[in-house]
Amino acid sequence: MLFRSLAVGLAAQDTLANFFGAIAVLMDKPFGVGDQIKVESNEGMVEAVGLRSTRIRSSEGHLIAVPNKTMGNASITNVTRRHSIKTTMNLALPQALSNEKVRRALAILREVYGGHPMTEEVWVSFNQFAGANLNVTLVHWWKGIDQQQQLAGMEEMNLAAKERLNSEGISFV
Repeated sequence: MLFRSLAVGLAAQDTLANFFGAIAVLMDKPFGVGDQIKVESNEGMVEAVGLRSTRIRSSEGHLIAVPNKTMGNASITNVTRRHSIKTTMNLALPQALSNEKVRRALAILREVYGGHPMTEEVWVSFNQFAGANLNVTLVHWWKGIDQQQQLAGMEEMNLAAKERLNSEGISFV
């Protein structure tokens, strides 16, 4: 009898934790159905928020049920509510490149990536010597959150930068 009461009590504790987690999610509204979120090691599109769990569809198509007690206590990243997409690239120039060509490469990268209409901000910096190479870091913020548009735009800018650099006799390692 004691063990049965203990089992019922433990089950009720878990059920109550999930219920209060659901209440916290519904009250706080860190995300809604249709939002893309990251929670712990899970990422995907929210399909439903129930009393016991929140269901997330991963990009691989898997349905993940995350207990609401976890949702109530976890750090949740709502990817949908971001205002831009950040891309960081590290590019290597040969160390034998003249200072003039390095400056020209940096200017071209700033022009190409900074001149795109969907660029919110861009940073280009020759930031370190890396063995036989010169490391250039490029950080680009894309206005908007449509990842397919961002990927197409980055491809467009990457090809334009490559073409411009090649025409100046500058190549990456």
